[in-house]
Amino acid sequence: MVKKSIEVAYKQHIHNIKNQFFIDPKSFWPLIRKKRGSLPNNNIVKDGVCLTDDESARVYLDKPRPLPIWP
Repeated sequence: MVKKSIEVAYKQHIHNIKNQFFIDPKSFWPLIRKKRGSLPNNNIVKDGVCLTDDESARVYLDKPRPLPIWP
């Protein structure tokens, strides 16, 4: 029962984070910096164009993800 509660709470946490990124893409990088300390000052480039933080977050969120398998 505890294991299931942890699993449900974790899934809800991930869902909330993804929703926050969708609503406010600028919140992506501060969260990453907080978790990792700091990021190198590398620009993210797509099709030869440097992306802003907002665009980088959108690219990350638009990546195809495997569908969850529900019991």
